[in-house]
Amino acid sequence: MPESFTLIVPLAALAAAFVTWSDDSYRLEEKFSAGHQYHVSTRVDLSGSLSMPAQGKDMPPQQIPVTGTASVEYDERILDAETEAVPARKSIRVYSRLDFRRKLGEQLQESSLRQQTRRMVIMRLDQNEVPFSPDGPLTWSEIDRVRTDVFTPALRGLFPGKPVKIGDQWPAGEAAVRELTDLDEVTGGQLNCRFQDIYSKDGRRFARVRLSGVVYGLSEDGRNRQQLEGYYLFDLYDRFLSQVYLDGASWLLDKDDKPAGRVDGRFTLSRKLARSPDLSDERLRGLVVEPNDDNTLLLFSEPALGVEFVYPRRWTVRRADARQIVLDEPTGGGLAVTLEPLSQTPSGAEFLNEAQKTLAARAVKIKKIGPVNRLSQFGAALEQFTLEAEIDGQSWQLDYLVSKQASGGATFMGRWPAHADKELARDCERIARSLKLEPPKKTGTR
Repeated sequence: MPESFTLIVPLAALAAAFVTWSDDSYRLEEKFSAGHQYHVSTRVDLSGSLSMPAQGKDMPPQQIPVTGTASVEYDERILDAETEAVPARKSIRVYSRLDFRRKLGEQLQESSLRQQTRRMVIMRLDQNEVPFSPDGPLTWSEIDRVRTDVFTPALRGLFPGKPVKIGDQWPAGEAAVRELTDLDEVTGGQLNCRFQDIYSKDGRRFARVRLSGVVYGLSEDGRNRQQLEGYYLFDLYDRFLSQVYLDGASWLLDKDDKPAGRVDGRFTLSRKLARSPDLSDERLRGLVVEPNDDNTLLLFSEPALGVEFVYPRRWTVRRADARQIVLDEPTGGGLAVTLEPLSQTPSGAEFLNEAQKTLAARAVKIKKIGPVNRLSQFGAALEQFTLEAEIDGQSWQLDYLVSKQASGGATFMGRWPAHADKELARDCERIARSLKLEPPKKTGTR
């Protein structure tokens, strides 16, 4: 299961406006213009179980209990206007809360907002939200939390597209269904909308629309069936969505479409029109809200390992333990960061000698050897050298670095095809320059 509760969590806000027609019909819609602002708070509660494969031939599958909660609160401002064909695709948020807690069996996972990156620009790409912070690099966990949130303008498929009366029904559009269910593809079923009534509370009138249905599809966890029941309320005075309530159940399906686990959830959303001082023209003036190589960096931070560094998003951390961290990227590049006690960390010259011996033992032909260079790095000694080698008939660029710091040392070994983009070598150096080593800390599961 993903950490972001993507089984059924419809972390969404809906937007609506109305026009009252002379025949008591209403047009439910809203046009998202640049500068539109609102405040959103949501809560999700989950409980259920997952079926794990049997441990023995005659043993039944093991049922693992699952529980979880999520609390999210933010102010949001739309940065680009929607068109008739395309909804708004970029906004900026200031989070005041982004808390997740999940327990799978006895394994507890928790995460909370880092204050230094509470301001994020949200880019809409296909069905996912891709965030970056203009104030500092995000962790992959933070990106994963945000990417499955429902992007408000993407839900216009919930509206009928024509005037409707109380009692009218219409199917929700597929894009809106995918947004609510976090399914990558909808393969069957339907989510229905029904204009139930006009609801009055505290002197205000709301249009209440019921949501119900069963949908089938594919998620990152596999085949999935979801059943949703709930409603949303439109404030007919200020013309916006003020509340969403959904009860849902999600079943993971095996290859025979039989349930392999069920998780039940409840989702509540409160929404109000509000202009945040943090999103004012004055606060945003001069702020870079377009992605670039600097503001899209990722942060690797593992206090239990005592390691922190930044890296470009084209790289993926494949393994991280107390001995080594391994990254790779799509064009064939790879990078291994080996952690060493300071007393066992070699100098640049010693590492070069070690690298040559290792390659010779593997019958690798070294075509070119670069000098050992000392690089500037605040608070650390950093040395670098490169080799060009022929491996299995192909030329490879090998990039080596050594970092010595007060709390320990690390060696870097990067490898990529010689014809590869030179950006990979710059990536390797950037990662090494950003490395910070601290004494490992005991932490809970994140």
